[in-house]
Amino acid sequence: MDFKRKIALSVALILFLTVILSVTFRKEIKAGLFLIQIIPNNPIKPLNLITPRPVVSQVIYKSDEGEDIYADLWLPRKKGNFPGVVLHLGVDIDKDDTRSQQLASAMARSGFAVLVPNINSLHKRRLLESSKNELISSLQFLIAEKNVNPEKTGFVAFCASGGLAAVAAADSAIREKTSFLVLINPYYDLSNIYSAISTHKILDGEKEVDWEPHFKTVEIYNREAINLLSSESERELLLKKLVPADPEKLAKRNFDKLTSEEFETLSTQAQNTYLALTARNKSEVVRYYDQRSMEQENFRKSLSPGTHITDVKAKTFLISDKNNVYIPFTEAKLLNESLKESTFLETRLIPSGEFNQDLDWIDYPKELLKIVQFIAKFFGSTN
Repeated sequence: MDFKRKIALSVALILFLTVILSVTFRKEIKAGLFLIQIIPNNPIKPLNLITPRPVVSQVIYKSDEGEDIYADLWLPRKKGNFPGVVLHLGVDIDKDDTRSQQLASAMARSGFAVLVPNINSLHKRRLLESSKNELISSLQFLIAEKNVNPEKTGFVAFCASGGLAAVAAADSAIREKTSFLVLINPYYDLSNIYSAISTHKILDGEKEVDWEPHFKTVEIYNREAINLLSSESERELLLKKLVPADPEKLAKRNFDKLTSEEFETLSTQAQNTYLALTARNKSEVVRYYDQRSMEQENFRKSLSPGTHITDVKAKTFLISDKNNVYIPFTEAKLLNESLKESTFLETRLIPSGEFNQDLDWIDYPKELLKIVQFIAKFFGSTN
């Protein structure tokens, strides 16, 4: 059965259940219509038929560092105070991306005020402390808007942005103001990411499984580790070798090796960084990564949700997709295990923003209904 027919059957099932259950299960109906609205390449857009087009305005506000943050604010076309969402889909996906706009529109049609910021560093494929700070500034801006319910405001964030949103929500500046976190494939600890990138393996419980990262993941995390070295010449050399422009080289880790002469000229910190990023087995990664510089360790601590998770007060909703190529699916599971209470969903349906085309047709309705139930719980928490 071809992919389009699988989706059509799944949508038909959801529509059928929507009609049958509409009297009793209002949250589920709302969630089902929302999900149908955002299914990629699906021509059926039910919310377009029953809700008016959202009001979209461009806004500019400042980060704590004084940087301009450009964002789109999406509001339902009706009066009221709406639950607020800071929405970010991840590295290199800005407010003008079709995926951002489709999701923001669907959320606004579902009754949310949605702020979609361009996080400056993420737009440049950088993962920095300023990324977290700009997310904090975005939530503060949204809470101050007159059409927003400040008691029902939080983040919906994907992949690297999901990890950063968790760290932001733990910050004292917004800890008590963040009502919810919806995190899709977030990372838990940056040390796990480096190990997975180097070895192409992850630990799911006690079982080691293969994992093939997207080239952007290798590019971003290699770059940040190298940029924390103090010597400009060492940074330039390692960036040239370990952050090549060729996506295939990045994905397969086919890096140009340093000559022995080049390696000997490096400082101990730069040598350990090079060895950690080019290691092939976990013991080597751990051995060299354990000798990381103070700057690299501070980077790991400051931007890893695992370091800050006990400070998160928000109600948390987590999705782990087993086929995701940007962040290992095990990271969301670790985050879930570290929380006292959360709503957790494991799925095989949305590996990288597009629906998985390799499932058996009977699995599509099952997976879609699991997601509907997850969305309904979130929608219910914002009422």
